[in-house]
Amino acid sequence: MERRWYTIQIDGITPLVMHNPQSMLAQAEANPRDKGAWEREHYQEMLYRRDEDRLYVPAAALKKMLMAGCKFIPDKPKRFLSFSPFLDASMLIDEDALLDVPLALVKPWGAVVNLDPSKGPRGPRGIRTRPLISPPWHAETSALVWEELLTTEILQKIAETAGLSCGLLDARSLGYGRCTVGIVPRGR
Repeated sequence: MERRWYTIQIDGITPLVMHNPQSMLAQAEANPRDKGAWEREHYQEMLYRRDEDRLYVPAAALKKMLMAGCKFIPDKPKRFLSFSPFLDASMLIDEDALLDVPLALVKPWGAVVNLDPSKGPRGPRGIRTRPLISPPWHAETSALVWEELLTTEILQKIAETAGLSCGLLDARSLGYGRCTVGIVPRGR
């Protein structure tokens, strides 16, 4: 079993929308009467932020995107429906992908959503505000792969397809977070 290191380079094509679930804790502590107004005022608290000035894409979100992209690859390993279980079991993304975007470029973005999904499609509708990063944006990280079936060519095909077909983070279903993803072999 040969271990191979790769550099993952991500370049945004469409805006990237973030919603760090930890911001929900801050909102619960503040207990605002008008949650929409609180979100408009505190939208930057929903960023995935390291320290105070560095933004990132979580490694788990990147791996989730790659695994979702496997279903769009026509090449399948024998006796399996996709490469997804192999990625899940034998790819370790080293750390979160750091973005090269200054905080000044982050803008609020509002979307009309179902405010109570438990009521199904007839739930009340309202505006939710999320931080949006307009293109161009770039992020980079590294990954370790140890499965022989996951060749460099297969990984590149999965990454390219996943970035264009699936996207990263929130509002993926609306076409946000689409990107080109390159996986380049490197030594370590």
